[in-house]
Parts: sequence; C-alpha cells; structure tokens
Amino acid sequence: MIRSFNEMHLSAPMLDAIARAGYTSPTPIQARAIGIALEGKDLIGCAQTGTGKTAAFAIPIIERLCASRPGAGARALVLAPTRELALQIAEHFAMLGGARGLRTVTLIGGEPMGPQLAGLARRPDVIVATPGRLFDHLERRSAFTRSQQDYLKALYLLRGDQRPVPTRELAQRLGISSPSVSEMVARLTAHFPHAGVGLA
Repeated sequence: MIRSFNEMHLSAPMLDAIARAGYTSPTPIQARAIGIALEGKDLIGCAQTGTGKTAAFAIPIIERLCASRPGAGARALVLAPTRELALQIAEHFAMLGGARGLRTVTLIGGEPMGPQLAGLARRPDVIVATPGRLFDHLERRSAFTRSQQDYLKALYLLRGDQRPVPTRELAQRLGISSPSVSEMVARLTAHFPHAGVGLA
C-alpha cells in the first residue's frame, strides 16, 4: 500500500500544491486510484463521503493536462449531480492546479449564462458541470465544437428526445431496481471490464 504522495511519481508542482492543501498522506482511495489514472487507464472508484475521492481523480487529471499542451482548451469534463458538489469539485481543481495556470469553469443551473459563456470563451482546461446546464450549453452550441458536441452526447446514455438519462433510468437500464453503490459499481464494471477498480 502506498503511504506517501512522494511514492506516486507526481511532479514537484503537484507535491507543492498537495502540501499547501494540507494533505499529509493519501487516503485508501487516493492510494489505489491515482496511479491507475495517471497511466491513462479507465477507472471506477467507490468510497464513502469524506475519503478524498475528489482529489483522487483531480490530481491525475491535472498532472496529465499540465504535462501536455496546457491552455489548449477544454480537455476534461467532470459531471456532478448537484450544483453544490460541482462548486466543491471546481474548488479542488483551483486549489491543486490554479498555481500552474490550469483554468476551470463551472456550469451549473440557477446562475446566469453570461459569466459561464465568458468563462468558456477563455478556453478553460477543465469544465465542471451539472448535466442539465451542460446540456443547455450543448443546445446553444456555446461551449464546444461540433465534434466535441458529438463526443459529449455519446458519453450520455441518451433517450429518444436527446435529453440526458437520469440516474434512476440509468439504473433501470443496467437492470438494478434499487441500486446500492456496490451494485452500481458491479454493473458498471461489467460494462467496462478493463477499468481499474478502486474500492476503499
């Protein structure tokens, strides 16, 4: 088991950011997930609230983005089910990647579109969004090129009316009547058999 961030082959700027954030040692989900994600492998992670899941995926995303073409425009999309969680995730990206010039924009409902459009115009590296507001931008074609739109729509499991599939309907499509976290992970793992799975 990895016991130190220094064992993860992270860059010096990332280690500095981790120290400034007050992280002293990796949590179990971070120890198991970061290395897999740094290698560019698919990953399905499951851990309880407060165990450091956000840093577990934010750290490798930032490392990979900063290692190749920083400032090249949106190359990472993080979907969150609620606006509150989206804001928390965006704060983590700013905290861990802001000093390296990594730009993040947050697309959430209940906020005016103007500032979000301005943020997208600045070519952010990371987009953190709730599904509904992301789809609003896709419909307006304000956020992405046509090829990016096609790719993002393919990531959604879309219904006939081209709206994002809600979590409950996704569970039904996977054959789960009342999904627990472990059941959902098990079914997703079956759909993505080559993904590395970090359960902590």
